[in-house]
Amino acid sequence: WDNMMVFISMSVIILLLLVLIRYVFRYLFNKPRTLLATIIIVLTVSFTFGLLYTFSQYIFFLYVYSISDDLISFLKLAFTTGQWTFLFFGLVYLGINYWLNLEEEKERSKSAIILAQKAQLKMLRYQLNPHFLFNSLNSIQALVHENPDQADNMVTELSEFLRYTLQYNDRINITVREEIDITEKYLLIEKIRFEERLDYSIRYDNALLNVQIPCFITQPLVENAVKFGLQNN
Repeated sequence: WDNMMVFISMSVIILLLLVLIRYVFRYLFNKPRTLLATIIIVLTVSFTFGLLYTFSQYIFFLYVYSISDDLISFLKLAFTTGQWTFLFFGLVYLGINYWLNLEEEKERSKSAIILAQKAQLKMLRYQLNPHFLFNSLNSIQALVHENPDQADNMVTELSEFLRYTLQYNDRINITVREEIDITEKYLLIEKIRFEERLDYSIRYDNALLNVQIPCFITQPLVENAVKFGLQNN
């Protein structure tokens, strides 16, 4: 019975100290540290809690049971048990904490990559080529006197193109059908500007019209195709 009570008392005290050491480790591991500093902290805290456990067992064993026989052997056993228990707990806690931090860092990296990609897509969306807008306005100005109907048509197409850029302002992805509509608006404006110099066609698979793609993903390709395609014409 005495041995059973001693075992129960040791187990209860260890559990209470494990709860306490968990909060200590949580506080100490709250800031990033080097591996050496972390190991030193684990060893120091484990040794300290081993002493606390041994002292608590000493009080319990000596004053509760009023037993002094073989006290030294018991305290040695208590100290050894406490040391290994808290050291094992510290190493396990350190390993779990390191793994959780690693997973959290991976999630942060993924989130940062996604945010960077979204930012790039938004920059692409807002990057209405200033040369294109400048040239379009100049063409409209010239057509106002030469061909008012064409100037009116170009203003309409340009306003439609700008409306598309605002319409998809908050969307990251759009359908292929919508991307084609944007491209056609752009090419219609360029066709009015360059007239017979520009000839184009758009070919696509109808099965892909509802597929989601990044908004304005084809715009730079089309702009470069028009720009460099007309250099030799």
